[in-house]
Amino acid sequence: MNLSAIEKVTQGNTRTGGVSDFMELPIDNVYANKEQPRKDFDAQQLQELADSIQEDGLIQPIAVVKKEDGYMIVSGERRYRAHQLAGMKTIKAHIINADAAKVDELALIENIQRADLNDYEIAKHIRKLWESGAYSSKKELSEAISKSQSYISKALGCSKLSEEIQRDILNNKKPIGLSVLEELARVKDATKQQEAYEKYAAGEITRTDIAAYREEAQNIKPKKKKYVQYGFGTVNEFGNFITFARGDLEGRIAIDTEDIIVTANNSNYKITIEEI
Repeated sequence: MNLSAIEKVTQGNTRTGGVSDFMELPIDNVYANKEQPRKDFDAQQLQELADSIQEDGLIQPIAVVKKEDGYMIVSGERRYRAHQLAGMKTIKAHIINADAAKVDELALIENIQRADLNDYEIAKHIRKLWESGAYSSKKELSEAISKSQSYISKALGCSKLSEEIQRDILNNKKPIGLSVLEELARVKDATKQQEAYEKYAAGEITRTDIAAYREEAQNIKPKKKKYVQYGFGTVNEFGNFITFARGDLEGRIAIDTEDIIVTANNSNYKITIEEI
């Protein structure tokens, strides 16, 4: 795991007074963060990690924050569980100073850096970080988690996916790329979005095909002719008007992009314009 992003956030927050910022802590004095975003841990992978730690030791210490009842894990719960599984009595820890908001932030950052998350899960954590208000701009957030601003924008766009689609991707761990998720999110009609999602997941369409499900072009309503009284003449929405009066013939000519409407003596006449 690349911990460079966590190091950026925790820089200057290590505990230096009275106790070393790196310590070998009794495993019984360490406990998991109940608000940790990650809830599921693969049993086989935990066992493999436990075997590795027993053989080679812990290469990357966990990060903890000091509490009244012990040390709460900020990052590294998987390593902590592997220690428990291996029956180890102590664990190497990096002690930091952080308030509750910072602990949540660091937990999210650690999850974003994990290699076994799909793009939607990463996007979900990025959205939580953005909604926390801890970052003043997408640029600042992108630098904190070592992701491009374009990636951040696409991740935030996933919030426009229907709840049903988000739940299905999350529960079934579907490996759908972020660019595809963004394209699906741009389909505004929920029914069409669901249809496009199901067909893409079944391999029936490609990312490019999803664009055909958008409703923007179909939702454009034709302009209606509007007339506004203006002095002795009549002005249409394009600003064109002609009034005429000759003998007992009075009327108006209204011009728009398709037709010329002539109104004379309370009768309407349409002159159609054709290209020749």
